[in-house]
Amino acid sequence: MHEPSTWVGKAFKIVLDGDRDNVPALLGHACVEFNRGKYSSSLEMYKRILQVYPQCPAAVRLGISLCRYKLGQFGRVKQAFERVLQARSEVERSMQSQIKEKIGVLGLLIVTRRK
Repeated sequence: MHEPSTWVGKAFKIVLDGDRDNVPALLGHACVEFNRGKYSSSLEMYKRILQVYPQCPAAVRLGISLCRYKLGQFGRVKQAFERVLQARSEVERSMQSQIKEKIGVLGLLIVTRRK
């Protein structure tokens, strides 16, 4: 019987053969490659995700950081982890702003309805 990561990796590859920019397949294949110890391949896939989907979640940048660590690129690891924190805080700020906006709209609806 084949190891699950082998056939799962092949499934992602089939999708990517049809659409090399398929972000879910790139992400899945990057994770499989990382778990198989193929850090260079995994890193290239994570970098491709950033090219295709620049507003990707901070977890993609975390994957890049971990690949660089495993490859011994320690100078780049610190920079990559700083980008993870920066991306995360940008997302949090954006979410907080959206929540405040929605609360403001909800408050306006409540006040309008009471009249």
